[in-house]
Amino acid sequence: KPSKVHTPSIGCGHNMASDERVLAKWRAHPRYDRVRTWLDSHSKFCAYTQALRAATHTLASATSRTDPSAVCGALARAKQTFEDMELLLDAHSTLEDTKLFPFMATAFPTEFGRACEQYKREHAELDATVERLGAELDALASSPCGRQGVVNTQTSVALQALHALAVDIDAKMRRHFIDEEEDTVELWLGMSPALAHEYSRYRPPRAGVDGDNSAQAMLGAPRSKL
Repeated sequence: KPSKVHTPSIGCGHNMASDERVLAKWRAHPRYDRVRTWLDSHSKFCAYTQALRAATHTLASATSRTDPSAVCGALARAKQTFEDMELLLDAHSTLEDTKLFPFMATAFPTEFGRACEQYKREHAELDATVERLGAELDALASSPCGRQGVVNTQTSVALQALHALAVDIDAKMRRHFIDEEEDTVELWLGMSPALAHEYSRYRPPRAGVDGDNSAQAMLGAPRSKL
């Protein structure tokens, strides 16, 4: 994996998952800094999936008459973009699965309980799709297509399937981010300073090692949702 992550430079207005009017409302909130980094990470992933769509579209359009260097270049860009995205995605999913969503589900069981379970399932499904895209990219990169830019009938079918998968991932991730933001941001912004402090302290308990560091234990006292 690369040691330095390069985020594709795509216009910010095209990267965000949620509608710009909704984002403007959140940005105007005095506690927007709580959610800024998390929303920015979603923006970065949208940029990555757009870049993957663009690179794989070039590959899907390639024929035996396409300049081999263009084929190799597009495949290399797609593979690098995927690796950079995967590197950040691991850390992002870990934050959500082990801290943010469990805490929200305990702090707001009525509003967020079902959402937490839904996002666990969606993360597993997205992980499987992302792994499939990575496997297909690796296979193509090690083939004559990746090494020499060779495009034949069999390769063309594989490149078109790769693009279709990239389009599918882009659409699913965007929908997933929109749902997460709709369910999470208002609750996060509305947390009282005391509850926000509890969240900052929260660490997932390690079975058989830590004491009761669960969100439930930390949230036992009555709290305000101001």
